[in-house]
Amino acid sequence: MTSRSNPDLPQEFTGDVVRISAPAGWAQVNPASIPGIPDPEMAPDDAGRVDLICAEQPDSPRFAENCVITVAELPGGASGEDWYRDSTMQLVNSVPGFQLIDITEWEAVGPGLLRSGVYIQDTVSVTALQWTWVSETSRRGLTATFSCATRDCSTAVERFLAMIVTLEEI
Repeated sequence: MTSRSNPDLPQEFTGDVVRISAPAGWAQVNPASIPGIPDPEMAPDDAGRVDLICAEQPDSPRFAENCVITVAELPGGASGEDWYRDSTMQLVNSVPGFQLIDITEWEAVGPGLLRSGVYIQDTVSVTALQWTWVSETSRRGLTATFSCATRDCSTAVERFLAMIVTLEEI
């Protein structure tokens, strides 16, 4: 995937595998600091791992817009279609109460799938948009999941779309 710079996204965050630009006021979050995220050293390669998390830093307590990027080594013999199917099931099964709304091919910045869904976290309705693709340079499947409070979705989607086109595998 080729990165496209955007002056509205002045920050750049880097994981082990990817880099993404983000708005002012966002911060990179260490995945190890979040309860429930498995240690990447303990997971088998094909199970996937969190490579990068970034989130807005709101002034008051509320659900923070965020982006979580995962990377999984594709098992030998597995096709991209196999991984798309398995990663869809993983999304639905790993987020309690997640309701998949739509899944479609999306090629705005490269071949992949765009999934959308909603779930409730505490008392907040959350909308998630997940772009999923198979690397053209490695045997990796990647997901970039952007989440926001559903009530803020109309403004957040534009930000998320601007961010996704800056994402690149390094």
